[in-house]
Amino acid sequence: MSSPATPPGVTLPPLSVRGSTREVLRLAWPAVLNMISVTLMGIVDAWIVGRIGTNEQGAVGFSNTFMWSMWCFFIGTLVLVQTFVAQHTGAGRPEQAAKAASVGLKVALVFSIVPFALAFVGRPFFVLCGVAPEMLPHADVYYK
Repeated sequence: MSSPATPPGVTLPPLSVRGSTREVLRLAWPAVLNMISVTLMGIVDAWIVGRIGTNEQGAVGFSNTFMWSMWCFFIGTLVLVQTFVAQHTGAGRPEQAAKAASVGLKVALVFSIVPFALAFVGRPFFVLCGVAPEMLPHADVYYK
């Protein structure tokens, strides 16, 4: 079903389906799957390392939380870029989509500088955050 504003070759679902929960789930499942996989990675890390020791498990927990906080800037930027690229692509404006992608990737790279730099100064940052001294060596190794 096309309308005059719809670019050639693009078929829209019927109006009764657009904006429905089903459509949102169909569009969102890759992002949801990504977030679930990141969470599962942290759970599996904690489960495996928990068998080694309590300090090691605490270090993994802190490092996962810290890494996730750092990734949020990068991931959030890319999700925003994805939105603009999708809108421009859907509207039949590939030049604008390419421009949004280019700018977004540059901004994401800028946001990635701090987490990358902190990988080299993990221990001082962990001390600043108040990580227990017995967890420091494990957090430092796991984070890097």
